[in-house]
Amino acid sequence: MKKFIFFILIVTGIVYLLREEYQTKQYSDSYLDKTISVDVKDQVVYISGLGDFNQSDLETASKKITEVYGLKCEIIEPTPTYKELYTSDNKLNVNTCSQLLNHTNKTVYITNEYIFRDKIVCGSSISSGNFVIVSNNFNDLKNTTIHEMAHTFGLGHCDNQCILGHIELGDPNGKFCNDCKLKLGLK
Repeated sequence: MKKFIFFILIVTGIVYLLREEYQTKQYSDSYLDKTISVDVKDQVVYISGLGDFNQSDLETASKKITEVYGLKCEIIEPTPTYKELYTSDNKLNVNTCSQLLNHTNKTVYITNEYIFRDKIVCGSSISSGNFVIVSNNFNDLKNTTIHEMAHTFGLGHCDNQCILGHIELGDPNGKFCNDCKLKLGLK
C-alpha cells in the first residue's frame, strides 16, 4: 500500500510539473505575439560610464537610443567600480553588476572593460528590466546598445535577420526586422 501511495505522489508531481511547463510555454508563446510599444512619455534613459569608459561613447549611445526609440536620454555621473563587481580574472561580472548597481530607473552602463556572463560578451541586460551594460571592446557600441535596450522592453532574440538576431543572424546594418518593429511599435 505504501508503494502505491508513493507511486501516486510521484505521478501527481510529474503531472503538476508538466502542467506548469505547458502553462509557462503557452504564456510565453502568446506574449511573443503581443505588441510591446515603447512608451516614450516622460521616460528617461540614464547613461553612465562604468569603470574605464570614453565620454564620447556615452554621447553616441544617447543619440542612438533617442534616434531609434524616441526616448529622452540623460548622461549622468560615472559609476565607480569596486572589486566585488569583477571576476577573479578582472572582468566585470554581469550578474554581480546587475545585482549591486543601482538601476531603479532604466540605466545603460557603458564601459571599455570586458564583461563576463558565462563567457565574454559585448552586452547584457535584464529582460523587461532597467539594467543594460555594454562593452565597447567589440567596436559595435551602437548595435549592442539598441539590441540590449530591446530586451529591456521584453523582446527576446529573433530568428530573422534583425538586430535582435543571434550573432549569426544579426543584421550588420543594425536594423530591426518588420516583426520586431511591430512588436516594439516602431515605424
